[in-house]
Amino acid sequence: MDCWVVEMIVRIGACPRCLCNDADAGTSWLSEWAGHLKKPQIANLKLRNDCVVLAESLHLQRYKYLWDVLFHLHPKGQWDEAKSSGMGDKKTDVPSYDLMMEMFTDQPTILILDEFQTWYEGLSNSAKQKTKNWAFNFIQILSEIAQKNPELLVLVVSVREGNSDAYQQVRRVNPVDVDFKCPYAKRHRQRLLHYRIFENHLQVPKVDIAKAIEPHVTEFSFGSAKYRRRIRKSSPKTSRSPGRSPRTCSSCSTIRC
Repeated sequence: MDCWVVEMIVRIGACPRCLCNDADAGTSWLSEWAGHLKKPQIANLKLRNDCVVLAESLHLQRYKYLWDVLFHLHPKGQWDEAKSSGMGDKKTDVPSYDLMMEMFTDQPTILILDEFQTWYEGLSNSAKQKTKNWAFNFIQILSEIAQKNPELLVLVVSVREGNSDAYQQVRRVNPVDVDFKCPYAKRHRQRLLHYRIFENHLQVPKVDIAKAIEPHVTEFSFGSAKYRRRIRKSSPKTSRSPGRSPRTCSSCSTIRC
């Protein structure tokens, strides 16, 4: 995967709400970067403006159950939570496939679950609470909906290892993998770092860059007073023959090391 593609993934992951809620601004942003990166195909990307974006970092432990993320953040979440709770004896341990389909049909969703593996591996089962099994079942429901009805649900999940139970449950429904441990990962990271240092400054006004680096430039400029004082303090005392003057630097008149 090219460096610019990785950078685009990072940026789209950071601001999906803006891109989906304001398609005109998102299209303008893509067109601008298509010119910067000389990748005209970027400008042709089509943005969806019919989805609500829900993003949650699961390792922060704000929700006990995975479906609580949807019940609390989705526009139709409270309604569907009440519907699930009101089922009485028919209520299941995990919200049903049909209930989730109803939710996403009412409002298509992009669901981003960060640190999913960290959260999942912290779950456990007890005699009364099969918390880990329930999470396994629910991510299966979401994965199948995303596979069969991508117009209703786009599911983005981050995991550290491809052989983990958390990953395998998502992997079984043929997701699109973005592998940052591929054979070329080291080269991609180097190119991404190079891009961020030497090219990404295009986003920052030159005036702001000048203000940010000015203290460092003046602090360590060879001709600055502070630099000359530091040279004097750090220069070793040299022994010299009587009557001979010490050698001095022609630029700042300090004793040469």
